[in-house]
Amino acid sequence: MTIYKVIAMSLALALGACGSDNTTADGAGVKADAGGDVGTRIELSSKFKGVEAYTGHKGTVTIAVETFGGVNKVELLADGGKVLASATTAPFDLSWDTSSSDDGIVKLKLRSTDGVIVHTSDELPVIVYNTGQRVTLKESAEQEMTIPVGPALEFDLKWHWTMPADVTRIIAVAWWTNAAFKTDLALGTGECPDNGTEAKRVASDTSPVVTEYKGSAALTKVMWFAHVGPTNKSEVEGQKTKVSTHVYLLR
Repeated sequence: MTIYKVIAMSLALALGACGSDNTTADGAGVKADAGGDVGTRIELSSKFKGVEAYTGHKGTVTIAVETFGGVNKVELLADGGKVLASATTAPFDLSWDTSSSDDGIVKLKLRSTDGVIVHTSDELPVIVYNTGQRVTLKESAEQEMTIPVGPALEFDLKWHWTMPADVTRIIAVAWWTNAAFKTDLALGTGECPDNGTEAKRVASDTSPVVTEYKGSAALTKVMWFAHVGPTNKSEVEGQKTKVSTHVYLLR
């Protein structure tokens, strides 16, 4: 059981009004208060806390929600608006059975409301792998990449594992700490791209970079690699960055 905290904030900003005119609820999110002569604009917001994009999850995940103001309902949504979990009373803990989502990348959102105003959070992609596993890499999941000045034979990073039986899909993610770097992430069989066969390569200007590969049948039970290198070597010569990689094998 994994605990994550999510913040759903409700900030009230008073809007002055005079006379006997009542302010009623409208599309801009303004509603009348109990006295009928002072309108209150309700701003709802929510964000994920304690969970990073593209991290892996399986089983049941409990998401704790902290709320402020008049929030009386919080929902966890997946792709297409499917409701995965909801809570209507404090402390608004959301229990997500990840088996209700297909294995792979699931894009989560939070929806909070006070009964009148509804706010939907930014999207958070995560990886569900109930029918698979996070692979144990032969190298440390975190390594440091140093880019030398001038020509160099080796500065890319490589991770290896032996493919188990019945795996049909790979999702690999690489994060790096130096924002000056632009990188790509390759998957393939063999020791590395120079001495093996590359299956897929994806590049990204910002961390993380995500590569997903699906074979036409079960993937070959041989040595596989994940390979990370800079796509802007000339711009980052003399610099270094920490790189961490997670690899998920799905059946």
